[in-house]
Amino acid sequence: MRGTVETNPLSDVLDFLAPLLGFDRERFERFVCWARYLHSADLHRRHYLAWRESKFQSDEMEAGWELIALQSAYYASLWVVVEGWPQGPLSDRSVDELLAANPRYLDLLKRYRNSVFHYQPSHIEIHKKQFGLYAEGESAWQWVFLLHCEFCRVYWERVPRAPLPPSAALCNDRYAQLAAELASETRQCMLSLVGWIPSDILPARAEEGKQQSDAATALLREAGDFESDAALQLLKVVREAADFTTETEIAYERLKRETIERVKASAQAESGRSDKTEAGGLQTRPEGVKLQ
Repeated sequence: MRGTVETNPLSDVLDFLAPLLGFDRERFERFVCWARYLHSADLHRRHYLAWRESKFQSDEMEAGWELIALQSAYYASLWVVVEGWPQGPLSDRSVDELLAANPRYLDLLKRYRNSVFHYQPSHIEIHKKQFGLYAEGESAWQWVFLLHCEFCRVYWERVPRAPLPPSAALCNDRYAQLAAELASETRQCMLSLVGWIPSDILPARAEEGKQQSDAATALLREAGDFESDAALQLLKVVREAADFTTETEIAYERLKRETIERVKASAQAESGRSDKTEAGGLQTRPEGVKLQ
């Protein structure tokens, strides 16, 4: 019909969410696109880990090639997430530190992606581009693991709650209810755009545990019972869960710091070797990675 203005539901959702999550419209669309690539990488990672757990002891040749194929799809898809990070543009202290810790790891991950999604006519060339990352050993694997987890954390932190106005502390319970409803609607809208919100990362599990603890405490308060055997047992379980979460968070932060320092040390050692080789007339420094 003439005079009818057609609306795009996707565009309407983007317009609705952008200011709620602290973005302008264009930057928010970039963030959503980045999150969709992260979702794809996470799916590949879950498939790879599930397969490895189910067939870890298999000696079949076919099993070995399946493992390589699944891991390759994951590593290659993770590079796309790395590539999209500065184009967001996105920034996070932990992620930025991991990305800057060793440019060689970025180069190796990019080469790995190229070996997977760019046709290589040489089996030897495929092996060279993939083996480079494997050859770095445990530090590189932990770097990949932490980078993925930190990407998921950044996305998760943006989604669960919409920011509250400055006067929120003065608002009543009715406002709190409306804010909770808005946060829920925000999550549903993000699910419609991305298809996924991380739930198995440490911060998400910690928040879920806190919610369960608060619910248990509220239940006991409502019943007026903090002294019965059942109540004491429930409180004990709640405390143990909270202690376990805290210990896990501390261990994760320690692993992250140790890995970053180890990766940085590896980069410094590589730089020292390259400088010595260049002084002898050869160029062996790996090609830098431009993320933009």
